[in-house]
Amino acid sequence: YVAWVDAEGRMDRAPVRAGAVVTVPEELAHPIHLQLVAAGPAGPRPVAERVVGESSGAPLLASDGTLAERLEALRAHHGASSLRPNRLLDAEARRHAGRLCRERRAVHTPEPGEDPTRRLRRRGIEARVVGEVVARARSEDRAFDALVRSPSHRMTLVDRRFTDVGVGSVEGEGGRCVVVSLAAWPRFVGR
Repeated sequence: YVAWVDAEGRMDRAPVRAGAVVTVPEELAHPIHLQLVAAGPAGPRPVAERVVGESSGAPLLASDGTLAERLEALRAHHGASSLRPNRLLDAEARRHAGRLCRERRAVHTPEPGEDPTRRLRRRGIEARVVGEVVARARSEDRAFDALVRSPSHRMTLVDRRFTDVGVGSVEGEGGRCVVVSLAAWPRFVGR
């Protein structure tokens, strides 16, 4: 699919089919950040990006505060409700961030059958909807900034279906790995 976010924060996405043209709405404010996202065995991954129009250079949002505070500010900016901190999601996000740092990669599905929904189920957590964003960068701030700048990741972070959040941030060789686990009405059902 192609995802986009415009200068006013409007976001959307459109499916991509072989040989077809994707048209973005003309009324979008420039610059428009376009992102092509492909699905593969390790999960969805941005594979190409393009910015159309001139950038003002202004930051998307304030960059101070904890990751949780910055996430809440982003969601409020987009009219999405606050998320409940969830210790079970925190634990899974930290575990996954640690693995990503050890393996020096950023993926949703490290092995077949280890997508975010299945990883939560193995921990005894069921949810109506599960979402996840992952990033690796030199610092926690840079990782979160990368997620906010990415149209597909930003859409996940502000998705109004989600009610709960867990954040994992782990330092490893070569940087920091950040994982944000999101869920709609999760519940512990036991293992």
